Amino acid sequence: MAVVVTLTFATAHERQTFAERMLPRMHTPEAPLPEDLGEAADRTLRVEVGSAQAAKSVCRHCVAFLAHSKAGRVDVSWTGADGHEQYGQVVAGSTRDAEVLSIRLTAAVKASE
Repeated sequence: MAVVVTLTFATAHERQTFAERMLPRMHTPEAPLPEDLGEAADRTLRVEVGSAQAAKSVCRHCVAFLAHSKAGRVDVSWTGADGHEQYGQVVAGSTRDAEVLSIRLTAAVKASE
């Protein structure tokens, strides 16, 4: 079973650029957005992650995308195996935090299998 991961960017332009440049490389299908997002809908991207490798790929591609930005970040959220919403961030220049987030996301994907 796939875990739906929500990526929220600072601007709509960053979301569009990520979707154009990184999403095709990640080999993860885009998931539809819920209707209740309001203004955040233009800054939000949802992807379905069905394997541990895909979970790691999402985090790696966020880090690669933010490599050009010194103050950028991507907010990441997903529903854990316990049914509670889980949150994390990928911050430009902080590969350690992205690796920890990758481990958490991988665990959620493995628990959903």
